[in-house]
Parts: sequence; C-alpha cells; structure tokens
Amino acid sequence: ERQESSLDKQGVSKEEFINELKMILGNDYLVKQDSMIKYKAKGKKKATRLISVGALGSALNIVITATLIATGVGSIGELVKKLGKQGAKKWVKKHLSSKIVSVLTRVGAKTLGKWIGSFVVSIIDTYLDPGTFLAKKFDSVDIVPNSGYIELW
Repeated sequence: ERQESSLDKQGVSKEEFINELKMILGNDYLVKQDSMIKYKAKGKKKATRLISVGALGSALNIVITATLIATGVGSIGELVKKLGKQGAKKWVKKHLSSKIVSVLTRVGAKTLGKWIGSFVVSIIDTYLDPGTFLAKKFDSVDIVPNSGYIELW
C-alpha cells in the first residue's frame, strides 16, 4: 500500500506489482526465458530486462523493513539514533547485505551483488525509500545504465 503512489507514477497496477513481488520473494521463483524482454543495446552485447527499478525497489523495501522489524530495530531512523551514523552503517552492512543479495539472486541479477558493499551503507542517508535508492544504484551499474530496468548480461 505504501508503494501505491510510486507505482501509479510508473504506470504499474497494484495487481501487477503484487504478482511480480510474489515471484521475486517466493522460494520457488525461477527466471523463465519467455517472460523476459531481450534487446541489444547500442554497441553492447545482448541484455535481458529482468525487473523494473520500481518493482525491485519495492521488494528491497519489504526486505529491509522486515529485517529491521525482526531484529527489533524498527526503522533506519531509530537505528541511527541508537548507534549513530557509523554504527548504523556497520549494522546495515552486516545484517542486510546477504538478504539483498538473496533478492538479487532470485531475480537473476546475482552479479550485482558485488556492488552491495559500496551501496548498502548508503541507505542510512535515504530514510524514506532505501529500496528504490538501492535499485537505482544497481541500475546505474548494469549493462544499460539508468534505463529504469535491471538487466542481466
């Protein structure tokens, strides 16, 4: 529900989002060749669009929020209050990195996991929408940077 206005701006229905999220977060999610969009970027090798930045951002927000709640932290803001900015960055790197890599692996973008260390601590500075922040960071380093989609190469 919290992502609804963002989804409206992207032209994604609530039902489409929920179905995509179930595929991402479900244990038996498999990347199916017929459900992916393949294209060739100018002068680059073939890439496959796996998921939109908005959908990945929403999925990551769920993972981040669930982890914060499950560990008794509550929110990023509360984490910063408790541990200070540097302590919060260490906590985030230790507790969230593997969960975010797991989501990336489920959507077929495991290669982006190599960037997690440099990106994940930055969510301390993005209290309101850390998942979308991370998804945009991942989009900035994939085969077609800043396209609005996470591409597999």
